[in-house]
Amino acid sequence: MANRFPLRSEGPLDLPDGTKVWLKTLNSNQKGIVSEEANKAGKLASAQVRKGGKQHAATLIEIKSLSEEERAEYIAEQPLKSGLFDSQAEDAFPDPPYPERETNEDDAAYAKKLEGYDKARDKIITKRDEKVKALYESLKADALSKTSKERLDWCLNTSINENFMTAFSRAYNYHVMYFATRTFEDHTEFYFGDDMERGARLIADIDDDARSAIIKKYNELDSMKTREIPTPPDNS
Repeated sequence: MANRFPLRSEGPLDLPDGTKVWLKTLNSNQKGIVSEEANKAGKLASAQVRKGGKQHAATLIEIKSLSEEERAEYIAEQPLKSGLFDSQAEDAFPDPPYPERETNEDDAAYAKKLEGYDKARDKIITKRDEKVKALYESLKADALSKTSKERLDWCLNTSINENFMTAFSRAYNYHVMYFATRTFEDHTEFYFGDDMERGARLIADIDDDARSAIIKKYNELDSMKTREIPTPPDNS
């Protein structure tokens, strides 16, 4: 079926050690499983920091060792590290529309359009940077305006959220890699085996460079528009 409609993008990948694998984007069912497993991992990790958890006492000791200024900075740094402030800045200052080339437009005229676009985008990037800085300073000031007890509780909640997101992101990526990575010879065969949990553990144990290569390639495939997706071979 050479002309069948491609529902999911896919393609080959050479891992850093020379191993050839095949990557395929996830279907809706697989994405649901990935989100479920990531949520489980996040809840388990955050529970360790909550009252009664194994890491609760150690986390409190670490927070209490910080000065009031450092506690406020810790609170403000989390949305900075997570990219939340960047997202808010991008929403506030979106990219200008990319210039389209008109029919019969000469190279010089179009180049001038592109130059104008680059200058406009540079200004927007500057405004985004200023927005991120303002958001950080505003949240830090808000944290400093609280009582010491309120700030301590806020730091603990921030740590809980940080643990959740770290574990969530790790488990999410590992399970995406499990479902996406197929053997090069048979694109229906999972490269890391038929046991999902064992496969996720194997992924946790491979080289960082290999994981980075898989995620980078997957993100490229997942961002493809339908018209850009090549028709996959019949054995996929």
